[in-house]
Amino acid sequence: MDDYLDTVVFHKKRDFSKEEFKEFMFAQSALLPDTLHWMIDWKNRHENIKVISINNESRELNQYRIDKFNLHNLFDAFVSSSVAGMRKPDPGIFLLALGIAQAKPEECIYFDDRIMLVEAAKKTGIHAYHHADFKSTKKIVESI
Repeated sequence: MDDYLDTVVFHKKRDFSKEEFKEFMFAQSALLPDTLHWMIDWKNRHENIKVISINNESRELNQYRIDKFNLHNLFDAFVSSSVAGMRKPDPGIFLLALGIAQAKPEECIYFDDRIMLVEAAKKTGIHAYHHADFKSTKKIVESI
C-alpha cells in the first residue's frame, strides 16, 4: 500500500500525511445495506456452497475490512489482487478463484457492481450478474 500511495498520491507534497490518507481511506469502508447479514444466513442454510471474494484491494485494506466486518463469517477464501499479482478484469484472477474453489466456471456465480467486471467474468464461462441493489441480487441468488 505504501508503495502504491507513494506513486499515486504522494508523488508530490500534500497538505495531509500518508497516515491521515490511510485513515480516511479505511473510514470509507461501509457495509452494503442488508447484504452481508442476509448472505451469511443464506450460506449457513447452504453449507456445501463455497463463497469466495475476488477483490482489487491492497493487502492492508482487505485485511481491515475482513476484520472490521467479520467477513470470515461469509467468505471461505479471499482472492486479493495484492497477493495474486493480477487484478480484475484479468481473466487469470477469476481462474485462480475457480482453482481455489475446485469448481468449473459453469458451476459458479459472480456478482459485481461494475458491469465491465461482470462482462470479464462472463468471458471465463462464469455466470456473472450485475449487483445493482440488495433486492435484485437476493432475487437472483434465491432463483438459482
